[in-house]
Order: sequence, then C-alpha cells, then structure tokens
Amino acid sequence: MKNICLVAGLLLSHVITQAQEKNTALFTGGKKKLLGVYNTSTFHVMPGTVSQEFSSIYGTYNKNSPGFSFRNTTGYRFFDALNLGAGTGIDRFESVALNVPFYGEISGNILRRRFTPVYFAQAGYGLGINATKKDSPDRIEKAKGGLMLAAGIGFGGRLDRHTILRINFGYRMQKADYTKNIVYYDGTGYTEIRHMTYHRVEIGLGFTFQ
Repeated sequence: MKNICLVAGLLLSHVITQAQEKNTALFTGGKKKLLGVYNTSTFHVMPGTVSQEFSSIYGTYNKNSPGFSFRNTTGYRFFDALNLGAGTGIDRFESVALNVPFYGEISGNILRRRFTPVYFAQAGYGLGINATKKDSPDRIEKAKGGLMLAAGIGFGGRLDRHTILRINFGYRMQKADYTKNIVYYDGTGYTEIRHMTYHRVEIGLGFTFQ
C-alpha cells in the first residue's frame, strides 16, 4: 500500500511539474520563442479641446473637439524590453480634416511576465487630408500635415502564445495647417490660415500578434 501511495505521489508531482512548465512556456516561454516579427493594432480615443490660431483678423478661441486614432505597427522584437517598428493609421482631431500618420516606434515589455507594464514612443509625420464637403460652411481649401509625436505607458496581458491584449495611456501631439478662402457677397475677401498644434491625452485598446 505504501508503495502504491509513493508511486501515485510521484506521478502527481510529475503531472503538476509538467503543467507548470507548460504554462511557463506558454506565457514567458524562452526568449527565442517570443522574439521576431510582431504586429500591433490599437484604437485610441482622444478627449480634448482644439485651440485655433488664425492668421486673419479674428483672435484665438477654444472649442471642445474629441478625436480618435487607429494605428497599426509592424516591427521586430529584439528583446522583451526592446521592439522596433514602423506604422501608419488614420486620425481625426476635428471635422475639417483627417490625418494619416507615418511613424517609427520603439516599445517593449517592462517585465517578463504574463501581465506586465508596457511602454511605447512614436515619432513621424501626419499627412493632412481635407474632409469637408463643398457646400459646408467650414469648407477648407487645403489641409497640410506636420510633425507627429506620441508616447505612453500601459499594461499588457498575454492571452495565448501569439496574442497580447494592451491598454495604453499616453500623450499625442500633431501639427497641421488649414487654408480657407473667405469670400463676401460683394466678391471681396481674404485667405484664412489656421496653424494647429493638437495636444491630446489618448486612451487606447489594442492587440499585438506575433
């Protein structure tokens, strides 16, 4: 009886050890298994206020204009704490225009755990696209993009070997210029140029696949 209990105990211990090793391999898994090409898709909301600077006779005023951003990054994971990539996406800071960012990114996991703090930093150029209709009172003639910067921290949770869920909190800056022709009923008018610098807090939800 003692021998049977001893054998059963050894078998149970072996099963538990194997299960622990399998779980470790799935979520932390050895460097080589988690390195390589990755792709991250993230949707951000950007609550905030637009500060408008006019080169016309009108002054500066603020208005509430919540925005959104979808960005997709593809890169290579060299270490858990060092990923390098490049990406693009689409942003909306206000109704007159869209921005298409092109950027480089550095990111990584701070801890080598299933749940870990994460960080990211992006820099590039946001291409401006006119989004107003021809008959709109806010119609602009030209949208020009500019410098784009973003950085933040968050939390990552590995759902399985190939999928990580991320929640990000960060800061976003985007420059843009909008040109609008103001024409009066008598045919006179002037050109109004809006020099924009968007400063936004962003909250994002995304997935990394590798």
